Amino acid sequence: MTTTSKAKPTSKRLLSNMALRWACLFPILAAFTAAQASTVGWYRMEGTAGDAISSVATSEGTAPTLTQSGATFNYGSNVAGSQIYDPVSDTTYANTSSLEYTGNATTAYLQSADTVGGPFDVADFTIEMFVKVDTVVNNYRYFVDHDPTNAWGFRVLDNDDNYKVGAVVDNGTLSGSGDAVDVADGLWHHMAIVVKSSDDGNNFSRFYFDYQLIRENTGLTYLNDYNPEVSAPFRIYAEEFSGYADEVRFSNSILSTDDFLVAIPEPGTFTLFGLGFIAIYLGIRRRSKK
Repeated sequence: MTTTSKAKPTSKRLLSNMALRWACLFPILAAFTAAQASTVGWYRMEGTAGDAISSVATSEGTAPTLTQSGATFNYGSNVAGSQIYDPVSDTTYANTSSLEYTGNATTAYLQSADTVGGPFDVADFTIEMFVKVDTVVNNYRYFVDHDPTNAWGFRVLDNDDNYKVGAVVDNGTLSGSGDAVDVADGLWHHMAIVVKSSDDGNNFSRFYFDYQLIRENTGLTYLNDYNPEVSAPFRIYAEEFSGYADEVRFSNSILSTDDFLVAIPEPGTFTLFGLGFIAIYLGIRRRSKK
């Protein structure tokens, strides 16, 4: 078993805030190599801010529509960026709303059934999303999962003053508390899980936070034995946090950091500092690309 942890930057606030603010320059200053990827489901959370969310259909792919369960929750006006750039399709989308968390512990989530052989049952995949967390109501809670006992998901790992987020795959911990990253800081962050289990001799699981590789695991028993063919619900949770979730995308292939979604801020938020920061940001992305 090989477990690799990448050194994290000294200022997570700098990366989490500025990477999203100035990433709009990235399509101009860097050349993307689009992956041969297929989007299975992309839940964009587009609606009218303040309205209750009853269901969310995928904007691309074959994934089923998610329906609301439990307590009522709403669309929010706070978004990761006014536009979302997809490097895979080289397309920019307007972004006007998000999912607003209930801020309490009452059960609330979007869910669809996923039977054996369903769209989320693939051996190689990437799941990514944007989150903004002001407060965490409870520890060990999920943002997204595909049955927490068998498959994968993002979750809060620690119950302390600095709540941390990590990822799990096939009921194995992909990121322990030592490699997780603080999430409850009121800033927008991008998270991604990348899993390759189709080749027993060369499989891995990776957790990215703000386009940085936080942890990579290879040769793990739970990856060697990973069986994507499970009948399990896919859920996007709306409980246990105060904040927002946006742009949840599942791809049935391995994406690199250059393929991840990029949030573009309003033009009025730019400063001259951003022009200097982009050079640092591009260097970080190149070093973290796998």
